[in-house]
Amino acid sequence: MLFERFSQRSREEILMSVGLPLQELRHTRAVQEILEEGREAGRQQEAAALAVRLIVRRFGTLDQASRERLAALSLPRLEQLAEDLPDFSGPGDLLGWLATNAGD
Repeated sequence: MLFERFSQRSREEILMSVGLPLQELRHTRAVQEILEEGREAGRQQEAAALAVRLIVRRFGTLDQASRERLAALSLPRLEQLAEDLPDFSGPGDLLGWLATNAGD
């Protein structure tokens, strides 16, 4: 409802509509929640990118399907992968790990 109304508006237009200065709006719970969601998404994306780099460095190439599966993992799963990766002896271990841990 509210967000649909503002979906096409610029930051300046929204601030004028709401009547709050940017500094005050930044401290609202809603904006803090939105910022935290963005930070969490950024951490997940960076963790997935790091996992891909580590796997490629260790085993060589990584097919697109595996890259997509890694990108879809949650941050806690990616953290677990980072802990488990040193124990992998080959690409088959990664595939087995993904088969066991892909469901979030």
